[in-house]
Amino acid sequence: MNANDIPNSYKNLYQKAMAGRSQASAVKCFCLQCVCWQKEEIRHCTSKGCPLYPYRPYKTQNESADRASKIAERRKIDPDYLMPSGQALKSLKAYKNQP
Repeated sequence: MNANDIPNSYKNLYQKAMAGRSQASAVKCFCLQCVCWQKEEIRHCTSKGCPLYPYRPYKTQNESADRASKIAERRKIDPDYLMPSGQALKSLKAYKNQP
C-alpha cells in the first residue's frame, strides 16, 4: 500500500494502526482498504467469510442490537436490562432510573 493511496482523512488512523498502537484502528483500516476507503460500504459488507467480519466497525443498528442480544443470552442477562446501545446496565438501580 502506497501512502499516497490513502485519503487524507484516514492517514492518522492508518499511521496509528501501522505503529501497532491500536488493534481497533488496524481493523478499521483493513476494512476501509477492502472497500476502497468508502466508510459507508463497510455497513453493507457481505464478506462473512472474512475473519474480521464480526469485528468490523460501522455496523448497522440492527447488527449491534442482535450482537448485544446474543451476548446477553450467553451471559444469562435479562434483555430488559440492556440499554438501547445494547450494553448491559451495571445494576437494577441504574435500570430503574432510566428515563
